[in-house]
Amino acid sequence: MNEKVVIVTGANGDIGQPLVAALLEQGYKVGACVRNKETTALVESEQLRVFSCDFASEDSIKTCIGELKKVYKNIYGLVNCVGIAHGAGFMMTKLEDMQHVFTINYFAVINFTQQLVRKMLKKRSGCIINLASTAGILSDSGTLAYGASKAALIHSSKVMATELGAFDIRVNVVAPAVVESKMADMMDEESINTHNARAALSSKIYPNEVVDMILYILSDSSINITGQVIKIDRGITN
Repeated sequence: MNEKVVIVTGANGDIGQPLVAALLEQGYKVGACVRNKETTALVESEQLRVFSCDFASEDSIKTCIGELKKVYKNIYGLVNCVGIAHGAGFMMTKLEDMQHVFTINYFAVINFTQQLVRKMLKKRSGCIINLASTAGILSDSGTLAYGASKAALIHSSKVMATELGAFDIRVNVVAPAVVESKMADMMDEESINTHNARAALSSKIYPNEVVDMILYILSDSSINITGQVIKIDRGITN
């Protein structure tokens, strides 16, 4: 990949970890951002650097951005995988829970991207991919906070694509439905059954499918794709 650097947030997650491995396999240099560098399973090498970044803390984000800019002269890609789950009905969703979900899933992602994109602006090229969810598109019961945070991220990604296109920076969203992961394990059986009943396909969605889509968007094969919300959802209807 001609020494292209890709930054991955949420690099310890069920999608982040295999994404880092796949990027390294394809020859990218990777800056992996994790909440706790001391406990990560990622092993640093010439191609991989690991950075601590707590997305609940503005100071931590600022420090991480400073370290990234010191290490990398140019940055080609940013993949925001960071995020937390939350499930509760409208009347049961506490304001503090809503604020916490938005802090990490939306405000921190926007803050991090705003600061890092300056590296791309100078180079007048780049690719940003935000991992959202079909929860931000559909109107499923119990997804008020989580779905709203992802809906906000989807809208902002489209705005970013419009504004950054003049600098040849592409911005896209990958929005999977329920992916087989620790986050999916938090769902109750009734919600999963309801979800499955609405899908046209009977298969399951695994992290590697999301990773493959991200790799495609990062590649030159998608050089004219921007402002898109690419769903991996088995054909779910609202």
